[in-house]
Amino acid sequence: MFIGYDILSVEKEAEPVNLSIEEINQLAAFEHTRWLLHKKNRGWNYGVGIDRKSKEDPQLISYDLLNEDQKKKICEFVKRWPKILAHMNFKLKNTKGYRL
Repeated sequence: MFIGYDILSVEKEAEPVNLSIEEINQLAAFEHTRWLLHKKNRGWNYGVGIDRKSKEDPQLISYDLLNEDQKKKICEFVKRWPKILAHMNFKLKNTKGYRL
């Protein structure tokens, strides 16, 4: 992850890491950009409403331009990642300050 963690496989369910608000916000912005590029690469464009036939979605905008409710939904999604990873026998290892 670009926020200073590696994802490691472990033999049993790990204790989930508690991400800071700053880390959650960084990951939420990154996740929205990833989703936006995924949609655009499949022919979707900005539109005033979601229209699957014409491939239009009003959330195909920069993360910074989303309203607070939309950002909150993405942040809530991202907050669950450490628990999901832990349940699948992965743990987040903090690599901040680590040097080769």
